[in-house]
Amino acid sequence: MTSETNTADIEWYQAQQHVAQIDMTDMGLSTLSDMVLAQHIDIAPDFQRRDRWSNKQRSLLIDSFLRNIPVPPIYLAEDRNNMGEYAVIDGKQRTTAITLFFNDELELTNLTNNPFNGKKFSQLPKKVQSSLRLKTIRIISIQHGTSEEIAHEVFKRLNTAGTQLTAQELRNVAFRGTLNDCLIELAKNQIFVRQFGFSNQSKAMQKMDDVQYVLRFLSLKDNWRNFSGNLQKPWTITWPSSQTPLQTGSERLNTNSSIHLIQSTQSGAKAHFNDHNVSKR
Repeated sequence: MTSETNTADIEWYQAQQHVAQIDMTDMGLSTLSDMVLAQHIDIAPDFQRRDRWSNKQRSLLIDSFLRNIPVPPIYLAEDRNNMGEYAVIDGKQRTTAITLFFNDELELTNLTNNPFNGKKFSQLPKKVQSSLRLKTIRIISIQHGTSEEIAHEVFKRLNTAGTQLTAQELRNVAFRGTLNDCLIELAKNQIFVRQFGFSNQSKAMQKMDDVQYVLRFLSLKDNWRNFSGNLQKPWTITWPSSQTPLQTGSERLNTNSSIHLIQSTQSGAKAHFNDHNVSKR
């Protein structure tokens, strides 16, 4: 191996150290709760219907803090357009459980060998309350200067590492903005929900399949002739080779004005379903 190769390798490594701007800190539990309540940390209210943790699971998390058992970190992404505002990438359930508990909205349940079973935060001894407020959890945040490509790669690797985020949940965080909000709103259309049989309790709804179907339609709407048949593979004809149709579709539609497209799509879908229902009579 030549010295020139060694130099190039080292330069590559040095450059990579500045690509992802990551901040790590240990945040107090009460501070985390306060930031959520102040809406400085967004725990994705648009898919609260997709919450998966029961009160028993939430209680077990609080039990870990009471027993001083280590808890996995929470990953945040700083809003590109609003410094100091964050969205939860991974750890939404942990963040939600902590916030509920510190605001007396969670009663500990199904805990064994724990004298605080059946109690809320305000019912704990004052000394225990003070101690819990000062307990910390590791927060790893992707700063707003990180490129979208790198941020999305972080999301994918977190998912590969074993988190429960689906591909659409990853997009929901990676491509926040007007288009994403419109997709969620359009997915609530009663005609759409009824035709596909979605319900708040269905697994499809929990995985954000409804929102993904809307995004699929918009991504394929004007490019279906170039579609390879696999949404997970790149479209070299229409999109850059490093990106999949749905990923690039999200970016493209976020960049362009999307409200008119959503409204026209909604009107067209309504007319189609109405015609379909009439023809069945």
